[in-house]
Amino acid sequence: MDGSDTSLSLPSPRRLAGTRLDSSPRAVMDSPTLVVRTQQNRGEALPECSSPLFLGEQPSSPSPASPRPARVRRPRLTAQERAENQAERVRALAERQRWRDANRIRQRRADTMQDLHVRVDASLVHGALAPVMSDLREKMEADGAQLHTIAASLTAQTSPAFGRVAFERKVRSEYDAIQKLWAPLDEEHTLRESTLLHICTAAEFLAAMEDQSLVLRIQAPLPTVGADVLQDGPPRHVLVLLGLDTHLKQRRTAQNRAYTESIRQRMQSGGAPLRLPSEESVRAEIDRVLLQLQMLHACHVVRIPALSDAVDWLHSIACDVSIRPYKLLERASTAPIRASRTITGTSNLATFQGMLEQIPRCTAPATYAITAKYPTFRALMEAYAVCTPEQGAVLLAPLELSKRIYEVMTSLDGSMSVEN
Repeated sequence: MDGSDTSLSLPSPRRLAGTRLDSSPRAVMDSPTLVVRTQQNRGEALPECSSPLFLGEQPSSPSPASPRPARVRRPRLTAQERAENQAERVRALAERQRWRDANRIRQRRADTMQDLHVRVDASLVHGALAPVMSDLREKMEADGAQLHTIAASLTAQTSPAFGRVAFERKVRSEYDAIQKLWAPLDEEHTLRESTLLHICTAAEFLAAMEDQSLVLRIQAPLPTVGADVLQDGPPRHVLVLLGLDTHLKQRRTAQNRAYTESIRQRMQSGGAPLRLPSEESVRAEIDRVLLQLQMLHACHVVRIPALSDAVDWLHSIACDVSIRPYKLLERASTAPIRASRTITGTSNLATFQGMLEQIPRCTAPATYAITAKYPTFRALMEAYAVCTPEQGAVLLAPLELSKRIYEVMTSLDGSMSVEN
């Protein structure tokens, strides 16, 4: 038999209820029905049905289920093995935290001052900085830095050097220029910074200038450091003058008073007035000596007007020393890779300022000055567009662009992108 087509017609119950028993079978068969059709093709077996077709028929036995794979039970760990696994997880978390701390972005001074040690000579603690030493210590320790006093040795007592302030840093990680990330060190070490402050009062500076020992005092040999302290290159000298301008003003006032008194006495006695040395010549000599220090001996000069301002100045210098390595690294070609993020502000002006601050060496004051004149990026570009070719060339002269960025900026194809 090639194929079969079987139809089963069942009268609806409602039609059967309304049909009389003596009616013809044709009337029953013409009622609405539910038709069930099955078709069997050659070579295909009908699927087995476990449910009975008629009520009196027994259901067929179900096919046997496929056996489930046996569950493999893991052996129970001993208490020592569980402790070892827990210790391994703790070590992995600690190692991950070490890498996260080493590569944390350091853009604020508060993040770098915690690793700084400020060492002040005992001659300054009990001498020039004695009135403000407590305030200086409190301000340094508020940012996490530690201030130490260096006991004066016999060599230091006989040395002609001024009082010095040195800086040391705790080094916990080392920068990998190839991978562009910080690798934490197993053991931290101490690194002495190259910045060295020479602090002197106005009287000490004038005395050293008169006996021509200023350069000798600044370039005096440094005290030896411990074996565990590394040196970060040759020292960079900074001469800090305390109250020089105030001292010169007071000296000029005293000379004017003495000159006035001498005139009064000469007029009473009838003699010629006493001639005092000109203060302008003294100032010119001081400026010449300081310029010579900067040009010939690469010594920076910081003139603090009064002793009360010394705390803020020394704290600011310490902050700059602490963040200096990270600022230099940001300007290098091997700067660490940071995740790009969209800078948005509360307004269009704040967003524009955030865009400008992402430019290297574009500080907040420079950003405010730019946005005060050009409040939008369109206004800035329109101002550049009205420049002559000569002016535009001068503005772009010191810029250094890669070949890809140059092609994108000078191309007329709008589909080009720097990231492609």
